[in-house]
Amino acid sequence: MNKISKRFISFATALSMCSGCIVACAENRLIGDVNEDGEITSADALEVLKNIVEVSQEYKENCDVNGDGKINTLDALQILKDVVGLVKLNETQPIEPIQPISNSIKEGQLRSIVFSFVSSAENSSLNYWEQYSYIEDIDDGRGYTAGIIGFTTGTGDLIEVVRKYIELKPENNILEKYIPALEKAIGSDTHDGLGDAFVEDWETACEDKEMKTAQDYILDEMYMNPAVDFANEDGLSPLGQFIYYDAYVMHGEGDDEESFGGIRNATIAKCPPPSKGTDEREFLLAFLKERERVMLMEEAHEDLSRIVAQRKFIDQNNFSLALPLEWTMYGDEFKLTEDMLKTED
Repeated sequence: MNKISKRFISFATALSMCSGCIVACAENRLIGDVNEDGEITSADALEVLKNIVEVSQEYKENCDVNGDGKINTLDALQILKDVVGLVKLNETQPIEPIQPISNSIKEGQLRSIVFSFVSSAENSSLNYWEQYSYIEDIDDGRGYTAGIIGFTTGTGDLIEVVRKYIELKPENNILEKYIPALEKAIGSDTHDGLGDAFVEDWETACEDKEMKTAQDYILDEMYMNPAVDFANEDGLSPLGQFIYYDAYVMHGEGDDEESFGGIRNATIAKCPPPSKGTDEREFLLAFLKERERVMLMEEAHEDLSRIVAQRKFIDQNNFSLALPLEWTMYGDEFKLTEDMLKTED
């Protein structure tokens, strides 16, 4: 790959991570010549990124460089492609719209990266796909901790996994008989009605595809989706989404002081989110400071490895979660590279 192409791909990736930037163009202007200097250069793409204004309908055709019906940073990408000679904006052939690169941790490589990190904390392993059958009592006052992200009997998310599993596999479901005991276990660390038999049956159930599907479903519904929704509302990058998700997994929903909502609300009261103009680095550090305060209220969470690692990524300005990533979790060293990722079963 030549140097120009490499520079284009690097710049294009950075631009894809921006969103919603638009710039007005005048009628009869050279398509892509945003600064009107008679040439199409990377400076025109930068003008797109620097200006956020409403575009009137009469200018829309000239500004919509890639012909996708929208005016945003993808048009800046097309300008860069013209600069390096990959397309010619003012020739007659139609330009194919560019497909945006996903910046959501809900899917693809970013999802795999986040799952690997959480697995290092919950299971001391990067191989999160091997953790569906995990189950033990880790003496944190929450009863059994189990599955891919550490669902627990005490907090009640584990019973939701079992209910979903029963829904997906209603006939001869090995875990259905434990529903009464799991209902009584919510809010405590009891093993009553569960014990070794439940542990063995959980491990057996996890051989079923329906059980893995149930865990993924509850993970998304209870943790991933709301965490990413809040992150998007607050204008956060993939790193910010990840920090929110990890906090949501550990602290749960709600608005009390020790929940994710309480931590977020306390942060916003002191430091507005990036969607209100605050630098993301400043906001995320403020959020982690509030989370640290809450974690230290509970003996089981006095090890701050998760927060230390996330602060390290902020210090490295790695808001895109670019690989490789290196961190320490509860005394163990981890390094995640692209060839270690698992994105599909």
